Amino acid sequence: MHNHKCILLLLVGILLPCFLVAQESLIFVAEQDTTANNWDTGGEFIIRAGDTIISDAAIAFWQIYRFAEQHHLIIGVGEPGNRYWVLAKHFRPANTEDVFGEDIFIDYPMDIFDRSRNFGMSGSGIVIGDIDAMWVPHYYSGILSSKNRYKLLEIVPRLEYLSDRGRFWHEFTMADIQHGRAMFFNSAIRLGTGTHFAVRNIRKTEFGYTVECIISTLGRTFPSQVIFPESAFWNTYGPGDAVTLLLYFDGGDFLDIYVNSHDMLLGTFMRVGREFIAQYQSLILTNTADLTNVQWPRRAPKELNAGEEARVLKNLRLWENPDMESAVLSTLDRGSMVTMLEIGGGKTVDSVTAPWVQAETGAGEIGWVFGLYLREVTNEPMLTAEAAFDNAGVSVEIAVVPQADSVVESGGGMPPLSAWVWLAVAGGLAAVGGAVLVVRRKK
Repeated sequence: MHNHKCILLLLVGILLPCFLVAQESLIFVAEQDTTANNWDTGGEFIIRAGDTIISDAAIAFWQIYRFAEQHHLIIGVGEPGNRYWVLAKHFRPANTEDVFGEDIFIDYPMDIFDRSRNFGMSGSGIVIGDIDAMWVPHYYSGILSSKNRYKLLEIVPRLEYLSDRGRFWHEFTMADIQHGRAMFFNSAIRLGTGTHFAVRNIRKTEFGYTVECIISTLGRTFPSQVIFPESAFWNTYGPGDAVTLLLYFDGGDFLDIYVNSHDMLLGTFMRVGREFIAQYQSLILTNTADLTNVQWPRRAPKELNAGEEARVLKNLRLWENPDMESAVLSTLDRGSMVTMLEIGGGKTVDSVTAPWVQAETGAGEIGWVFGLYLREVTNEPMLTAEAAFDNAGVSVEIAVVPQADSVVESGGGMPPLSAWVWLAVAGGLAAVGGAVLVVRRKK
């Protein structure tokens, strides 16, 4: 039924995501006076600053009111069939600890519907507004510098599926820079053209932000919307799932997004400026670009230390020697761990100089990798135990064990466990470092 809905919406040319309503309602507070609009009836009402709304995590990117030419990220209020929509950027979660700062927030203007570029397919004809900055996938830099739009198809080959009705994929506006654009508002996050999160809580950290949210829609509905095909995220989670996004700044213009832990990298974004945006748009549409005045995103140099563990940030070749003319021993998977044995001389890639690093894999294989794509584990932000349990849908109570060698029986009928062994048993007990965690599945 869900797929049938999506097909119907595509056929009628409406870019409305197919919602699987989350199990809990979210409360948002208006940060300024704004208007709620009903697409079906054309009705509207005023929401004053400080007023609250309740949403079932319905997030979309579409007309701000009925028959409007302007499009933006919006939140659904009310029941399906009688739903009102409000601008996401005017709201924040009622109980959030923090809000996004200027380091991540971009006040995107309205996108405009251009009828001359509407080719009868859902989403075609929507043109980005005039903007000075934008978050986009990190690989856009390599595509632009190559001056070859077809490099994009090597990373997202399913974009070519847009070719239809006598038009080529690059003629559709949804294939230009908006295809990978990310928006970070206090109430909602949009990644690409089809993935939306309703935000429950934002926590500022030393490294960026931890964001508790609910998946509203997932870009996998249409394969061309998956902007990081290598990530396991798209096939692991679905609409309605509660997740914690770890937003990690590199100190420059790059942002890594992990899901629930550092074992799952959703993708890396970079902040680009006006000229980058203009030339990327030109490249996709005409396959030409003038790079003279482009300011390229800056990566901050990382401190790497021999003897420490590091995480691999992208699929990375392991070379026999610190030289790309040497033999390739293997390819390290993104997210895997290595031990850094020696820090060698520097090499420049993507306008950044980083050292060659001699590394040993978990299987004992030793070779050299480019250090730009390693992160020392000691420099990673930590996901709190509270957040981890919350994402698993359990509540936690802590009781101190009188003696370190006490024995605890789990409520699930498991064999006795030492109080020094960590175990999570839904509905029973877990023990860690002399403290017992009472783990209960949330209703």
